Amino acid sequence: MSFPNNSYKRVDNRESPVKYESTLKISEMSTYTIKRYNDDNDKIEKDCLIFTGNEGLEGFVHVYQRFNNACSVFNIEDVFEKIELFEKILEDDALLYWNTQIRHNMNEHTSEEMFQSAIKRLKIAFGGGEKARDHIIEYMKSDSCKKPKRSTVRDHSRRMQALMKLANEAEGTESLLNEAKFNKILLNSFPNEWKTAFIIGGGNISNMSTEDLNNHFSEVKIEYDNREAKNKSQWSGRGRNAGRGYGRGRQYNNQYYGGRGFRSPGRGRGYGYGRGGPGRGRGRGGRGLSPEMPCPLHPFSNHQWKNCFENQRGERFRPYQRNNQRQSNGNVNYNQDENRYNNCYNDHRNGRENREQDESQNAGEENPWNGAFRR
Repeated sequence: MSFPNNSYKRVDNRESPVKYESTLKISEMSTYTIKRYNDDNDKIEKDCLIFTGNEGLEGFVHVYQRFNNACSVFNIEDVFEKIELFEKILEDDALLYWNTQIRHNMNEHTSEEMFQSAIKRLKIAFGGGEKARDHIIEYMKSDSCKKPKRSTVRDHSRRMQALMKLANEAEGTESLLNEAKFNKILLNSFPNEWKTAFIIGGGNISNMSTEDLNNHFSEVKIEYDNREAKNKSQWSGRGRNAGRGYGRGRQYNNQYYGGRGFRSPGRGRGYGYGRGGPGRGRGRGGRGLSPEMPCPLHPFSNHQWKNCFENQRGERFRPYQRNNQRQSNGNVNYNQDENRYNNCYNDHRNGRENREQDESQNAGEENPWNGAFRR
């Protein structure tokens, strides 16, 4: 009887049977409980994982490790008792392959070596083929196993060590990975900047253990993270070189408006003219701006805040496109909106040119935006 080719994984598929992002969930695998009684008549239980074939090489390694642990706990040394127990943790395709391709070769003369040979055949069938180790090692050296940016060095190293153990458990022509070979692969999986700095600094992995590499590159990651955070802060609202909204805001009718991020009440983004010079950043909003107040962006114009084309909540708001050109908001006629847009700037330009005249004419009147936020 021939075993159908589509019911188990093909051998030598030139792909790694395991991936960096593991999809195996051991907690969701079925179990078989072995029960025994010791000399004191106390019941001892041990859970073994069940292998169906869909779990691949990584699942098979976990299943066989649990099986060996159970045999050790219960002192199971007889090969026929092992075979009987092992058959109870096989299901679906794995059990079908075992019964049709392996079991018929066993008889009363079966030895421990024959049993281990049968285990090896099962592992080859469902664990990536006869060159699975070669494929895993090649995969570990590829860009697919580069350290993820958000992953810690130790988490990344632990996953790479797990792949190394799986490679050594698999069949193949490549030699087994030792610590020296693994360290070279681990070093190659780090960002190029880190590797370059390590080599220029005189680093030599031949004199370092895996733990030494983890400690060194953990410190490197902290340094790079701090540097990146510092660079980002210089462009954020709370950075040294960026403003923090409109400072404290301006008083109008005995209340402060604007605050940090004048565009909307509560938290919001705002163009900063506060500490550190102009800049765009996040900050706490003030009470928001009254629509009837003079425009804070064009303090020398004659229009109100509700009519400004930069007011996100106003009907005349014109957002920027990618080419920094403003577009119509679609709520009003384009030509009419274009006229409003030009009028807003004309008001600001004319008001600024006639600033001294306007200030002299309005002497004695309260103007909360007088002389503030000049562009």
